[in-house]
Amino acid sequence: MNPIFPALNPEEQTLYACLALQHKVGYAGFTRLMEVLRSPAAVYAASAEQLKTIHPRMTDETVESIQKGPNRTSWEKIAEQCDKLRVKIDAPGSHDYPAPLLQLNAPPPLLFIQGSWQPQDAIAVAIVGTRQPTDYGRKAAFTLANDLSRARVTVVSGFAVGIDAEAHAGTLDANGRTLAVIGCGADIPYPLENQHLRERIVQNGAIISEFPPGASPRRDHFPRRNRILSGLAKAIVVVEAGKRSGALLTAAHARTQGKTLFAMPGSVFSSASSGTHTLLKRDAKLAVSAEDILPALEDKPAPAQPERITSSSTTLSTTPTVGLSIAGNEPVLELWRDEKICGLDRLIARSLELNLWPAGNTLANLMQSLLRLELRGLVQRLPGPTFRKIIPRLPFQA
Repeated sequence: MNPIFPALNPEEQTLYACLALQHKVGYAGFTRLMEVLRSPAAVYAASAEQLKTIHPRMTDETVESIQKGPNRTSWEKIAEQCDKLRVKIDAPGSHDYPAPLLQLNAPPPLLFIQGSWQPQDAIAVAIVGTRQPTDYGRKAAFTLANDLSRARVTVVSGFAVGIDAEAHAGTLDANGRTLAVIGCGADIPYPLENQHLRERIVQNGAIISEFPPGASPRRDHFPRRNRILSGLAKAIVVVEAGKRSGALLTAAHARTQGKTLFAMPGSVFSSASSGTHTLLKRDAKLAVSAEDILPALEDKPAPAQPERITSSSTTLSTTPTVGLSIAGNEPVLELWRDEKICGLDRLIARSLELNLWPAGNTLANLMQSLLRLELRGLVQRLPGPTFRKIIPRLPFQA
């Protein structure tokens, strides 16, 4: 089994996966190497000097690991394990890769997913907090998640004991969708206290990890887990957090990613809320109920895209189609040309041909635009991955 990369052949897919899992390359190193060298094969062929020039912070260990070449055997074992565990392997551009993560500066090059991410999960709120909550914190997290779920908002959390578990449980109680982002392999029963939630989460959302099966829950995995957790959500709510709570790291990622940050007030006599109150003093918005959070999830109007002039003889049509007269000026809808259904490969190629976005950002921007159009009912995602353009009827049409 290999992840689905629309524009890569099987050999390139294998090299991509091996590089993504290479010793301590990480998502930032992977992104930097690919931006400069353009292909996994070129990375493996690079000299130590080239690798160090591209990524000055790369360790000698990692350089040596890359120069040993791809570990195909390890990758094949991981793929086989994933098949047995019903874990899907996704990469940017594959059908089930969570679209919000494409907006990150360095999207995780591989994700291991039990369950599925759905387009409706783009409207999501992350609820995080301490592993040692008070009774008030437990009730607050459960109730908030329950109310958000009834408003058809997906709830994201980190599957830890405490506030995270209450957030998942409150969502499931309302038959809502929830995404659990973990800091270990999907086959690792961690934490044991939350295993009763696992299958229900898989059936009503997904368990998502950047780490392959067998990866233990190491301390340095959780900041990376928190980055993905925040990246999946439009807004982040810290329910209870002490001065050194890991939830504060998620709040820091939220700021970096430009997400809306909320915090719930607690007792002034409770150390479990000391970090939360610091967030409220600094920049977090006050949240006491779902009603405080829902307005932050409304899509802001996209800024008008400037006209692009390219040296290509092919340019976007300036005459709006029937669909565009309702949809607004959406250049992405012109990528279908005279076709009703178009594969992602072809959409990528036409985006590059028309220079819609800066070099290196085409896939991320295209997937974001497709998601936005899908949510507006102007595009339908089909298996493949392929996309159908939907032309809405005007009010005067029969």
